This record gives sequence, structure tokens and C-alpha cells, in this order.
Amino acid sequence: MNNFRMKRVFLLSLTSLLILFVALFYISLSGPLEKSSLAQTMLIELYKKDPKVQRDTASGTLKMSPEQFAYETLSFLNNYKHLPISALAFSAFLHVVSLIVMSRNKNISGSLFMCAAILSSFLIIPALLQVYLGYLLLKKDTSPITAAKS
Repeated sequence: MNNFRMKRVFLLSLTSLLILFVALFYISLSGPLEKSSLAQTMLIELYKKDPKVQRDTASGTLKMSPEQFAYETLSFLNNYKHLPISALAFSAFLHVVSLIVMSRNKNISGSLFMCAAILSSFLIIPALLQVYLGYLLLKKDTSPITAAKS
């Protein structure tokens, strides 16, 4: 693999890893979702705009207040907040292992980047960068310079 492609892979890999760590720390340190007034306000607005809720409100059969809906939804999401944190942490671990292995075996490194992309798929930019990095590492080098050497 030519030197320019390796530099590009390395720089894109560091960019993706930086985004992963920033997202990981942001999600980890964001605190309980129930206390987020922005999230509560958004959920209350979505709840009030729901056509079924509007019909139930008009008929007087509404069973749950918007505030109660927002609180219960956010507490449910807060209970499962560890899942994306774990997925991001394992994706970052695979990313670092892939960087270490890259100089020895590009196929394994490319496959590890693809696996890391699956784990970080809810973050669009790192997942796309990891798929692209995996593609660059798994792609056969067909440039005329390296083809003449072999």
C-alpha cells in the first residue's frame, strides 16, 4: 500500500477516534435524562402534537399527562443509557486495536474497522469514516507504481 494512502488512513482514523471519544464522554457525563428540561420540553411538544393524544384530549379520555409521559419516557431511556456507552467504548477499543495491527496485517485491520463501524452505527460520521477506512485497507492496491514492483 502506498505511503499517501497510509497517511490518509491514519489521519482519518485519528479523526474518527477523536469523534468517538468526544461522543463517549458527552454521553457518559450528560447526567440523568429526567433532569434535562430541553428533553422534557421536546417530548411534551411531541406528545401534544400526536393525533391520538389530541383526540383523547378532546374526548376527555386522556390517561396520561404530557409531563408524566415525558418523565416516564426519559427515565426508561436513562435505564438503558449504558448500552450506547458500552458500544462506543468497545468500538473505540476495536479502533485502537485496528490502528496497532494496521502495520502488520491490513486485512485484519480493515475487518476490525468494519466491526467498529457496526458498533458505532448510531453515530453517523465515525461509522462512515470507519467503513471507508476498512474499504481502503481491504482494497487491493492497483496503482501502476506498486503493480510494477510486484
